[in-house]
Amino acid sequence: MTVFDIYKELEDFLHPILDEMYFESPDGKRVKINIYKQSLPPKRDDEDMNPIPYLIIKVLGGTFPKDYRSDTAKIRVILLIGIMNTEEGYTASMDVLGVMERIRQELLKVGHLKTFSLCADIDFTMNEEDEYPYSFGGMDLKFRSIDVVREDEYT
Repeated sequence: MTVFDIYKELEDFLHPILDEMYFESPDGKRVKINIYKQSLPPKRDDEDMNPIPYLIIKVLGGTFPKDYRSDTAKIRVILLIGIMNTEEGYTASMDVLGVMERIRQELLKVGHLKTFSLCADIDFTMNEEDEYPYSFGGMDLKFRSIDVVREDEYT
């Protein structure tokens, strides 16, 4: 298990939850949310596709214990969500909250990924300066790794 594993585990965890949801794309189609690791893909030119709707899995930091036998690593991850909605009544912010709620409910139900377990409250925030038709929000998650302790006949 390494810090890199949390990207794959979160992506595997999120797909079944979010693949049932469809959102508006910039070209007006209903599409599944795009999941990216650490940041949005760079735009190559002005005609490059807009990544909305998106969810970014971003590792912010963590703690590795000094003594591998004393504790497990802790990792802080944020999920950044960007959605657009041009429907009457501007519901993009409700869509962002809906995504966060689905993720929250599933995390609380299972409590862990494959080798990481949720170890703190789930914090969330909404961007205060949304501009129609876009809305943005984020979830702050803290995970503890389920480390495998090395067997050594001399310890």
